[in-house]
Amino acid sequence: MARRPPLPEKLRERARSSLHPIVYLSDQGKLLVRLLPSDDEPDEFYLRRVSSLREQGVGADVLGSLPRIDPQIQRKHAVEEIKTFILHNLDLLADSFISLGEQFLAAAEDADPERLEALAAQGAPVNYHDPRNGLTALHYVAAQGARRAFRALLRIGGLDFLARDDQGRLASEMAGAYGRNLAMERLLFRKEIQQAREKGIPLEQLYQRDTAHRPTTPPNP
Repeated sequence: MARRPPLPEKLRERARSSLHPIVYLSDQGKLLVRLLPSDDEPDEFYLRRVSSLREQGVGADVLGSLPRIDPQIQRKHAVEEIKTFILHNLDLLADSFISLGEQFLAAAEDADPERLEALAAQGAPVNYHDPRNGLTALHYVAAQGARRAFRALLRIGGLDFLARDDQGRLASEMAGAYGRNLAMERLLFRKEIQQAREKGIPLEQLYQRDTAHRPTTPPNP
């Protein structure tokens, strides 16, 4: 089983930033974002809104842990206290996705189809980019020409076939250059073209690469 070293804080912050869209779309993330103070919202109104949500039992697991505000504390201080708490919890939520993402990449490095599918069922972000090098699970699997793991990823679905690593490489390039799997490379080419057309991306833009300067570093962290 692949052992992935712990992420230093700088790389963890990079991973959090890349996962913000997923975090904000999760149920708990939506609630936390809803609770963030708005610049055009009076402090008194904002505190009343938080209090009202707590009374309604909306997101009790989150609201129940919000700091209790002493009536004597100035409103501005109370708002900043809650804002800090919410942002911290958004980071904790992102960290939970990072943990699943790291496990998903480890399963991809091991080319383990059962673990990939099990982790996806737990909500692992299938397009999680390795903050060390930008590789996704699809890159790791393609670089090994691992057919069973590749089929598992296709079954899981939701793949970003246009994802590039830090060197600008697509998964199809990994399948050809390192996986030595022509069939996988061709299928990935077709998937990339289909996805590019769906997103309105010109194909000349997708494959406009200076081959004389194409990176040749193998996909290792």
